[in-house]
Amino acid sequence: MGNGEVKPIFFAECPACKNKIWIKSDEVRRSTERLEGKILYSDAVYVSTFLKCPVCELTLTGSDEIRAANLPQQHIVQFEEDLAHRFMYGDDEDAYGDE
Repeated sequence: MGNGEVKPIFFAECPACKNKIWIKSDEVRRSTERLEGKILYSDAVYVSTFLKCPVCELTLTGSDEIRAANLPQQHIVQFEEDLAHRFMYGDDEDAYGDE
């Protein structure tokens, strides 16, 4: 991730108690950037890796357990960046400094 991107947060329903819970997911791959007009697009694939329900304390570790619980294992997110922004600041995620 770069250029000020914020890591997306994914939620699911706990299979045990039906509470809405956060699923930890890690980016595993990103598509080649494509230019459409003046916008650069890329698609990132995230894989669910961990889940712990704060209500019933169900804990699932790894994509195999998450898949076995019929929860979303993979998420695809599209990122976009204005071409002018890339030209001005480059592809360096530290371009903004330590503010």
